[in-house]
Amino acid sequence: MRWISCFEGRRPWGAVVSLAIVACSVVVSGQSEPKTFTRSSEERTLRQVMGSPDKVREVRGFGDVIATYGKSEVTLRKGKVVGWKNTGNLKVKMGDADPKAEAVTKGSPEAAVLRAFGTPDVLEAVDTQGREIWRWGDSSIRMRKGVVEAWTDHGRLAAKLRPPLGGS
Repeated sequence: MRWISCFEGRRPWGAVVSLAIVACSVVVSGQSEPKTFTRSSEERTLRQVMGSPDKVREVRGFGDVIATYGKSEVTLRKGKVVGWKNTGNLKVKMGDADPKAEAVTKGSPEAAVLRAFGTPDVLEAVDTQGREIWRWGDSSIRMRKGVVEAWTDHGRLAAKLRPPLGGS
């Protein structure tokens, strides 16, 4: 949010300047405060949405930082969200499930997965090569560079999964 004056770019003179700026200033909202965060959100966006974490700890290896909110966790790498474990209190959103979405199969893009199942409860960044595991309850889909690689279904995903042609 920033203030702009009716006279921005003009040069009013004298005592009128102060009065004119006060009388003509308006609030211009370039962007409203975010209501949710998502994968690749910056740390400041996470804090705007969720506030200060209850606890922060650093994990060796990738240099990840885990911010804890109640029983939920958000993982940051190089100042950006790379994953989470949501027990119900995180304001995280990647997309909403569409009951009319087509089935997902090996090779489906992440947009199709989000249409079919919505935002995962858990998003785990496995490595820095683009591999992730998305979980809904006990079921999961393994992604690589934004494409479905494999899945494990324990009932939550069955209605929207289709085995690839030729099996496997």
